[in-house]
Amino acid sequence: MSSVKRTTDRRGAILAAAGKVFRAHGYAATTMEAVAAEAGVAKGSLYNYFRSKQDLFSQLFAEIISADEADVEQLVTEAIPADEKLQKRIDNVFAQLERYTAIGGLVLEFWATAARQQHKGEMAEMFEQMFSRWRGRISEIVSQGVESGQFRAEIDPNVAASLIVAVVDGIIVQSILDVGVDFGPEYLAGLKKGLLAALTAWADTKPPEYNQQQVPGE
Repeated sequence: MSSVKRTTDRRGAILAAAGKVFRAHGYAATTMEAVAAEAGVAKGSLYNYFRSKQDLFSQLFAEIISADEADVEQLVTEAIPADEKLQKRIDNVFAQLERYTAIGGLVLEFWATAARQQHKGEMAEMFEQMFSRWRGRISEIVSQGVESGQFRAEIDPNVAASLIVAVVDGIIVQSILDVGVDFGPEYLAGLKKGLLAALTAWADTKPPEYNQQQVPGE
C-alpha cells in the first residue's frame, strides 16, 4: 500500500471516528483524546492530519457536504433544460434524506456551532461560503431558464436561488427532526410542480398595492 493511500485511509478513519464522538457528545464536550480513542490512534497522531478540534470539525463538515457540492456543480454544466436541472436537484436532495436523517444530530451540531461563533469564526465562514456557492450555482441555472424562455423574464435569479436553497434546507431540517411530514413520492411531485409553477408564473403573482395612508400624528 502506498504512503498516500495509507494517509488517505487513516484520515478517513479519524473523520469517521470524529463523527461518532461529535454526534454522541456535541462539539463543546468532545475532546481530541476521545476522538483518538474512538479511532484507535495516539492523540498526537491526530495532529498529523488536523490542526485542532475546530479544524477536525470543519473538515468533517466539508466531507459530508462534498457530494452535494459536486451534485450542484455538475448540474450547472449539464446539457439539459434548466427546469430539468432544478428537478434533478430536488430529486437528489430527497434521495439523500435518509442519510441526512441518520447523521441529523451532527448536521444540527454544525449549524449550532456556526451560530454560536462570534466575529465570523471558521465554521460560520464555511457556511457563508457554502451558501454563497450554492446560491450562485442555482442562480446560474435559473438564469439559464430565463435566457432560454423557460422561466419568466421578470424573475430575479438571485432571489429565486435564495428561496430554493431555503426550501431545501427546510426540508432537510424537518426530516432530521421528524416533525410528521411524509416526504414520499406525492410530496416530491407536488414540490417540483409548485417550484416550476412559481418560476413560470412569477410575473402573474404580484402582491397587492400597499395602502400608504398617512399615520395620524406623523
